[in-house]
Amino acid sequence: MSQLKTNGKIKENAEAYLKAATEHRGFTGSALISIDGSIAVLSAHGMANHAQKAPNKPDTVFRIGSITKQFTAAAIMKLELDGKLKTTDKLNKFLKDPVKAWEPITIHHLLSHTSGLYSLTADPIYGRVKNADHGPVKTLQWAKDKPLVFEPGAKQEYSNSGYIALGMIIERVTGKSYFDYLGATFFKPNGLSRTGHEKSFQRWMAVGYESIQPKVVVADPINMIVPHAAGAISSTVGDLNRWVQALWSGKALPKSAIDKMWTNAGGPMGYGWVIDKPHGHRRVWHNGGIDGFVSCLLTFPDEKTVVAAISNSEEGDADRTAYDLSQIAFGRPFEMPKAVLDLKLAEDDLKPFVGKYKIMGDTIIEISLKNGSLYAQVTGQPPFRLQAQDNRTFEVSKVGARLIFSDPADGKSETLTIVQGGVSTPCQRQE
Repeated sequence: MSQLKTNGKIKENAEAYLKAATEHRGFTGSALISIDGSIAVLSAHGMANHAQKAPNKPDTVFRIGSITKQFTAAAIMKLELDGKLKTTDKLNKFLKDPVKAWEPITIHHLLSHTSGLYSLTADPIYGRVKNADHGPVKTLQWAKDKPLVFEPGAKQEYSNSGYIALGMIIERVTGKSYFDYLGATFFKPNGLSRTGHEKSFQRWMAVGYESIQPKVVVADPINMIVPHAAGAISSTVGDLNRWVQALWSGKALPKSAIDKMWTNAGGPMGYGWVIDKPHGHRRVWHNGGIDGFVSCLLTFPDEKTVVAAISNSEEGDADRTAYDLSQIAFGRPFEMPKAVLDLKLAEDDLKPFVGKYKIMGDTIIEISLKNGSLYAQVTGQPPFRLQAQDNRTFEVSKVGARLIFSDPADGKSETLTIVQGGVSTPCQRQE
């Protein structure tokens, strides 16, 4: 029996935490903690539909964004086990019109974010096509006109285009739609009754919001054929837990395939998952963010612990919520949510922070100043506005991150520290 089960305060602390997160951080959605296969916490907060005054419930369905990628990776593993493909196969093998520059790219590169394919979501065109009939084939046609960001295998850099390409491969190999294949292979056999395309769950589907404080703003529409195998699945916290249990038990995939997914591949990411070890606990996880929704799924295989949080508000801070709930599960210190400040600082006080800072490899976080506010943009991701907590500390509510700049003694901050998910990452100014 896990030592975690002896902590009778898990449910009490988690419920108090979620209540405070709803009040102070705009968390609206569902959360779960499962220990040794038993659900310790299953809780829902806020509104699924503000116009209809319909509350979120534990089985409300939400978009899960990039958590989709682990299902895509699992599908590729299953097709490899069935002899339909190999992770060493070239991308060009599955294209009607092979691209010379893509000749080195393999399925392994696509799975591990080491392909060098330019990410659709990093391009300004994304905002114009996200609600259009822009499926995997069109995405790859668009990507053909973009040079590779780096030589395949040279490094690891997140690419949604790579996973959209994997969705195309799944459909071509199986002759089925992406959702039909996953439904028959993983969703139905493992009891994931509310996981799939959002059109199948309209009765239980939450409305996605850009924000709910200080006013309710419905998120932009998006056609889920655009994110496809990179982020189109909808699910519940309960189904995500059932999915993890099916992986751990070997019902969904054999251990050899799971080990392959859960091995770091040139960086923190494996196949559809991130693998790290905060506070000495091996953690296999992924988060997601898509119009109107944010999500985070943390698994701790050695302690058989699952934590899931999904919010139907882009400001719901699912990452921080899931991390703090994992702290509660392990009996570690956690910070009770409180109101996030949004101080107004003079532009002259903000200018010393503007610049580009290196996170790791070629990944940069660029700090810019616009209309009296600082914005942070990580390579391949959209910009987020920073909320000042004091003269050097800023919050990014949408992703649960805190940015702390060094004292600008000579007119410029030389370093900033990103604190997210319990991990502190120092970043050195580049320019």
